[in-house]
Amino acid sequence: MLARFVRETDADVMMVAGRWTLLDQSAAEDLLPLAEQRGVTVLAAAVFNSGILATDAPGTGSFFDYGPAGDAVVDRAQRIARVAARHGCTLPELAVRYPLTHPAVGAVVLGGASADQMARNADLGSRPVPDEVWTELREEGLISGSVPQVRSASAAKGHPVR
Repeated sequence: MLARFVRETDADVMMVAGRWTLLDQSAAEDLLPLAEQRGVTVLAAAVFNSGILATDAPGTGSFFDYGPAGDAVVDRAQRIARVAARHGCTLPELAVRYPLTHPAVGAVVLGGASADQMARNADLGSRPVPDEVWTELREEGLISGSVPQVRSASAAKGHPVR
């Protein structure tokens, strides 16, 4: 639906929730390339996918897409977390920085249930992630290979929303 809006309107900004994350990269199929082509800024929201990516060690009882996470999703999140740890990063840091690897994404929208969560989330976005993390995740098939040349999330600061 969002791709259709980008295609058929003169929108400046679109917000995609939970579809350009470490666990769901479906926005790369149509929305992100079209937005990039048309100069539409995308705001990435719900980057923790209902909580499974908000913890360093996802496991039994984790939630994904507003329901209990299946074993395959938990396994994939754990594999991503292990890659992050090998590079001195955490899964939540990667979850916040990953959306910015696509040039159409101008910002990540974060929320929280308390001031402490908001402060933690803001801090997550300020930590650099080595480019080698994204390379390893792509090589292991854990993140989308459909973006021809990902923008360094370490250098990406987003861009102003028009």
